[in-house]
Amino acid sequence: MQASGNVPRHIRTTLKQVTKVLNDCGIDSPTDIRREAVERWVANERQKGVRSAQTINLYVGSLKSFVQYLMDIIGGVIASGGWTHLFCR
Repeated sequence: MQASGNVPRHIRTTLKQVTKVLNDCGIDSPTDIRREAVERWVANERQKGVRSAQTINLYVGSLKSFVQYLMDIIGGVIASGGWTHLFCR
């Protein structure tokens, strides 16, 4: 992110959002990321009513961007680990 010219505040915010979702979903490894876990997180967050739908969507968008970044770096190795399910129905 720093290489692409993102400001430090944006980087901190994105990392905070991605870390929150991953931790709440109990995801310890990139290959553990599954659409179902993220969907459950979204449903739980909406039910708690602490965050607006827009904020929840920002968190999910940050996670999707992070996953895409990792896929771009690592390539096809990760695609077999289930990450594509975040983007496809």
